[in-house]
Amino acid sequence: MSKQIMSCLILVCSLCSATPSFSAEDATLSPLAQQAKSIVKAAHAYVLEHSDDMDAVQKVLLTDPRFRDDGNGLYVFLYCYNFEKQEAICCGHGTRKEFLGKNMWNLKTPNGRMLFRETSEKIEENPKIWIEYEWLHPMRKIIQTKKSYIMRIVVKKEQKAFIGCGFWK
Repeated sequence: MSKQIMSCLILVCSLCSATPSFSAEDATLSPLAQQAKSIVKAAHAYVLEHSDDMDAVQKVLLTDPRFRDDGNGLYVFLYCYNFEKQEAICCGHGTRKEFLGKNMWNLKTPNGRMLFRETSEKIEENPKIWIEYEWLHPMRKIIQTKKSYIMRIVVKKEQKAFIGCGFWK
């Protein structure tokens, strides 16, 4: 194979791998849903790379504009879960530091759903999900419908977790 053809093939392959994937599902998402999904993907990559220092991860989730959009109420949440221990421990949160370390396994939504247990079950079945639920809006202090994009992730010491970002409907 000539050097020119080989160079062209390398260039084409590198361009293809650098192009962000855009699925048919993404085309039907609202701009806000696309933004939430994009934030989760960026946070997922960051946490995978830095999960050996969860204190630093938490600080970044609170402060780094890549993982939040205050104008649209978007922020990242990270929960480590364990079915045997019935745990969904908050390991990172973009707005609510007081949630850190708390077990949300048995917390119910205003309409009675066991959201964290349900999310842990669904994320085991599928590594990427959308979930809709009722939640207290932290700024408005009212119950609103929220839709979140969530990805399964493994953090330090092989701990199962999910990371997500949602928007208010």
